[in-house]
Amino acid sequence: LESDRWFHLMRDWSHHCELILAGMWGGCVGVIPGMRAEMIDFLQHDVTARGHSWDIDQYFLRQRLWPTLRQSVLAHDSQFSFPGNQDFPPVPGALVDETTYIGANPPSATVRLSLDAPDGTVAEWSLLERDDEVFCRYDAVIREGCSVLHFPDFLLRKIDSGELRSRITAKAARRHD
Repeated sequence: LESDRWFHLMRDWSHHCELILAGMWGGCVGVIPGMRAEMIDFLQHDVTARGHSWDIDQYFLRQRLWPTLRQSVLAHDSQFSFPGNQDFPPVPGALVDETTYIGANPPSATVRLSLDAPDGTVAEWSLLERDDEVFCRYDAVIREGCSVLHFPDFLLRKIDSGELRSRITAKAARRHD
């Protein structure tokens, strides 16, 4: 946000070798007008789009957006030496270990807890550090007397090791307007 660039993109895993990764870029509003029309035109007329249903977004980004993005892009990249890339800035307390990266889909486990509260009540799950500081917080709506969350494995390992402990608090019922 503080840069003078119109676009930002990130690559932080060895498989992040596309110029622009879907879901890992953003830009200033109005710099690329008519995006919907551009996408429709690409799907109807671009030869590279044919036969690429699962990765067609990557072809679109490379063929149609990269020529514009590359003119004014801040690229944070820990993997490749593309011209103009910068390392990621340090983030104190970031939830990163050897199995996580931006855009990762880490393994997770479902945690289910029975709670004596009406359906629609929000259960706030807090993970606390040893000094009772809140490490992170999740909300889950109670349904059929249960609150269910999908915790990433790296957080469950921190709970198992005693680094973190959980606290569940029932909050007011959510309004459905």
